[in-house]
Amino acid sequence: MKMIIPVMTDADREKCFAIRKQCFVIEENVPESLEIDEYDRPGSGYEHFLVFEDNVAVGTFRLHFNNNVVAILQRFCMLSEYRRQGYGRYAMDFLEGYCMGKGIKKIRFDAQCTAVEFYLECGYEVVSDEFVEAGMKHVKMQKKINIPEEVLTPENIKNVADSLSDTNDEIGSEKKSAYEIVRVTDRPELKGKMAEWFHEKWGIPLEAYVESMDDAIRSKMIYPQWYAMLDGDKFIAGAGVIENDFHDRPDLTPNVCAVYTEPEYRNKGLAGEVLDYICKDMAAARINTLYLVTNHTSFYEQYGWEYMCPVHDDDGTESRMYIHKMEEE
Repeated sequence: MKMIIPVMTDADREKCFAIRKQCFVIEENVPESLEIDEYDRPGSGYEHFLVFEDNVAVGTFRLHFNNNVVAILQRFCMLSEYRRQGYGRYAMDFLEGYCMGKGIKKIRFDAQCTAVEFYLECGYEVVSDEFVEAGMKHVKMQKKINIPEEVLTPENIKNVADSLSDTNDEIGSEKKSAYEIVRVTDRPELKGKMAEWFHEKWGIPLEAYVESMDDAIRSKMIYPQWYAMLDGDKFIAGAGVIENDFHDRPDLTPNVCAVYTEPEYRNKGLAGEVLDYICKDMAAARINTLYLVTNHTSFYEQYGWEYMCPVHDDDGTESRMYIHKMEEE
């Protein structure tokens, strides 16, 4: 049975590399120093996939998302004994469905000239003159994705995209600083440490964070979601997205919550990076409006948030509700 899975473990990543080495380095004499690059590292922002026949990995490819509008396909290959058997077309169909689920409008890639006919049959068009890369003739190809209106709902986008992807997606690794931002759904092995970190910072029961993160990992919904910025293995900043941050305006949802930066890392714009990451992540699922409850009066404005109205918690304590809107592409 054919299937495609996102790469989530080092073992699966090594399977990708082994297939690519056979196809590109051994068969086509591409230097290994060119074949394996910085975009193969965890946290690079590139998503890697394996194509399987039952339990045998037979092909691989990687994706990068440019501004949540264009998908860049790279390192697409199948082992020789599985070529011309429908695996390539199966992978291309998967790719288009996956990108459609993310609201992507166009897929682009550099195609070897020997494979152009295959991509033409898949509906792609040549958009450049020939050029040489790694000693082989290539052309640039692309295809516009026509997204049916019924696909553009948060539920459908999540069902298509998140059920297939670890989505340390493009959004995920666009970093302005040297620090990595991760989502708990991408790094479930960090759930325990992440929950404890938020518990220590905010005093909310640890079980509440664990339960919310478990919901994020297991569910098909866009939120709850939890984010952390890492300096190596150290948690230095983070925030979450939940339905309601304990206030009396349930119509104002979802809410960014638990925004925190370690004191020694403050005044470096890291909170802004985390917030920007979250806004882009939610916008990728067509959630362009977010809300945030705080008692700060001049902090979030610098990151594009606007004061909206007062809200109250269960005890009647008043806080400030902020709103952030992302412009649609």
